[in-house]
Amino acid sequence: MDESQQKMIETGLAMQRSMMELGMSMYTPDFACKLLAYTLCFGGANEAVVQNAKLHFAIRACAELLNIKGGEIPDAKLMPILQQRINEIGQRGSKVAWLKEIAGRYGVKIPETGPMKEYQKQINIEPLKDATE
Repeated sequence: MDESQQKMIETGLAMQRSMMELGMSMYTPDFACKLLAYTLCFGGANEAVVQNAKLHFAIRACAELLNIKGGEIPDAKLMPILQQRINEIGQRGSKVAWLKEIAGRYGVKIPETGPMKEYQKQINIEPLKDATE
């Protein structure tokens, strides 16, 4: 990202923090959990996540909304929602319907496979069999 994109992100984050002080946010808690679940499950193998300034900003803003920052205690009431969204991807992979919203909003492709397979091994989730298999 270039310097102007970095400034845009920092300005947006300052706006998000101001809104949070007023009890508002640019993102709903549910969408924030969806975006962070996408980032955890697919972001590591997707260069678009790093290069897309709009998506990069959204990830950082959503992480702040859930208070997921180094050394901080995450928002306990939102952690079950985040875990649910992660488990949805763990069970259905790229077939989760709400991933289309993220792909459309940020112009990214949802990989068929990727870090998800390793994630499934780590949390001992057996992926659901596709009905077409």
